[in-house]
Amino acid sequence: MFTFPVKIRQVQWPWNNKTTPESVFPILETYFSHRKENRVRKEAQYSFHEVTRPDYGLVHSVIAVSPIFHAEGGNESDYFTIRIYQKPLSNLHMAFNLAEHHKTRIEQLIAALGPDHYPETYFLESSELLIVLQPFLFHPVCDFSTRLDVYNLIELLFLASKSRILLDYNHNHFLRARDGNLYYVDTDYMGVLCSSEFNALHSNLNQSMIFISESNAEFIPEKLMTFADQNQERLAFSRLFLTLLEEYVSLCHTDEVNVSPKLMKKINVLSDILPMIKLD
Repeated sequence: MFTFPVKIRQVQWPWNNKTTPESVFPILETYFSHRKENRVRKEAQYSFHEVTRPDYGLVHSVIAVSPIFHAEGGNESDYFTIRIYQKPLSNLHMAFNLAEHHKTRIEQLIAALGPDHYPETYFLESSELLIVLQPFLFHPVCDFSTRLDVYNLIELLFLASKSRILLDYNHNHFLRARDGNLYYVDTDYMGVLCSSEFNALHSNLNQSMIFISESNAEFIPEKLMTFADQNQERLAFSRLFLTLLEEYVSLCHTDEVNVSPKLMKKINVLSDILPMIKLD
C-alpha cells in the first residue's frame, strides 16, 4: 500500500509499562465495534506496527493499530495511528491533566486547519486514558516541488496564523495526498498560542522558509496572487505575507556575510520574483 520508503516493525505491545491491553482494548471496542465491516473480525484483537518515514531525516515512529480479521489481508481503511495519554490518578485540582492538555491542542488544530488539511480524529476515553485515533494516511512526505504544494503551504500559513498557532515545520509532518492536497499530521504545535495573528504569521513564515527552495520560489507570485483573489480576508493576509517576505529577503541581504551560499541562491531568486507580485 506504500508508494514511498517506509520502515515497518510489528510489535506485540508498543507502550511497555505505560498501560495494558486489558485497559486499552475495551476502549478501542467502543469505536471498532460500531464500524460496518464486510469481513468477520476477531473481537478485541488488534495488531500493532511501528511505522517510520525515513525521508527528510530521522523522526519518531508512529504506532499503527489495526483490527485482526479471520481472513488474511487488510485494506487502507483498517489502519489507524494511535496515541495514548494517561489521565491524572489524583482528583486534586492542581493535578496536571496531560490527556486534556493534548486533547485541547489537537482540537485547536482541527478547528484551525479543517478537514482539508488535518486528518479525521476520534477521541476515545475511559476514566484513566485518552486514546486518539486517526486514519493512517498512506501519503508520501511532501517535497514542495509543485505549484500546488506552494499554494497549499500558503493556505496552511493563513489558517494556522489566523488561529495564532505556530506549526512544527518538520518535513515529516506534511504529507501530500493523491489529489495534491497537503495534510499536517502532527498532533501538536510549537509552544503556546501566539499573542497575535501578525506574530503567528511572522513566526510561521520564518519557520516555513525551510520548504522554499531555489527551484520552487518561482511559484510564489502566481500562487500568492491566486490566493489573494479569493476574498478580502485572504487579500489582506497576502499583503502582509508579501511585506514580511520582503523584510526577510532584505535582512538576508543586509547580513549577507553570514548567509550560507545555498540560502543566498534562494534569496536571489526571491529578490527577482517578488516585484512580479501585484496585489490590488
